[in-house]
Amino acid sequence: MYIFTNNTLYDHPWAQDDLLRVFSSAQRVALLPIGYETIEGFEADPSKEEDMKRPLEHYGIPSSHIHHLRLDDYNPEELNQKFASFDWIVTFTTDPQDAQGYCEDYGLAYHLDHAKNILCIGEIGELLAPADFPILMHYNQEEEQIAKLIHHLEDEGVQQYVVPNEGAIILDGDNVRFVGEAFHVSVSDLDALYDVYRAF
Repeated sequence: MYIFTNNTLYDHPWAQDDLLRVFSSAQRVALLPIGYETIEGFEADPSKEEDMKRPLEHYGIPSSHIHHLRLDDYNPEELNQKFASFDWIVTFTTDPQDAQGYCEDYGLAYHLDHAKNILCIGEIGELLAPADFPILMHYNQEEEQIAKLIHHLEDEGVQQYVVPNEGAIILDGDNVRFVGEAFHVSVSDLDALYDVYRAF
């Protein structure tokens, strides 16, 4: 299962009914900052770890069940076992380009295949989403984002999933659940998107 959301506000009322179904007090969670600069900032500022833990604790997961996963502490085989031992891997980055290089350096896609469930916070969702699940994070109806949606639909002809700041998407196998303001667009929405774009 994947959850895609933009920030740590997924403990707010717009998300609670849906996410209470997927989190439980018995679960174990790994916090996985992705990217060299992201890791440096995360480890230098304890408040960032507390911010990541807060919504998980809201859903009943004890702080003692939430751990910072440091990839350098394990060899590749140990990492696969470690990823599989957690119920959730919470991923996030402050720099998508840095994150992409980090993923390549560590072969992270291979290790994530061993994860049971992955929560993607922010832009990392666009990097880690399955290839057949195109997604746009941090949507707030800016001109550049509307143009990006239009170009995707014109070029690819397949729907795109969209996550505004008060939204999340749960992907569980072939089942997609839209939480809060999240939605998707398809080729049939192009005329409406053209109208929005022309209004800028």
